[in-house]
Amino acid sequence: AGRAAHEALRPLAYSFLAELVHYIRLKLSLPQLRRIIYLFSTNVHDSSLTFAMQTTSVRLLYNLIEGIINKNDPEGQSRQLLIRIMD
Repeated sequence: AGRAAHEALRPLAYSFLAELVHYIRLKLSLPQLRRIIYLFSTNVHDSSLTFAMQTTSVRLLYNLIEGIINKNDPEGQSRQLLIRIMD
């Protein structure tokens, strides 16, 4: 029952997190964006997740682009994040 509950609740948790991140994406710092991009880009390639969850991850990554572009970043970290999304 524990494993089944974990597998049933995992997509729900990722969906909730994706929605939360979507609403606060313009307020996130570059280190926060980097961690979020890592998490959701791994979801895109995780075959244990449903196609719908992988699609949600791709949509979130797409929506993060606006927040990354609007950051004042003289060091070029924003560019690295954009490249990571495209990989």
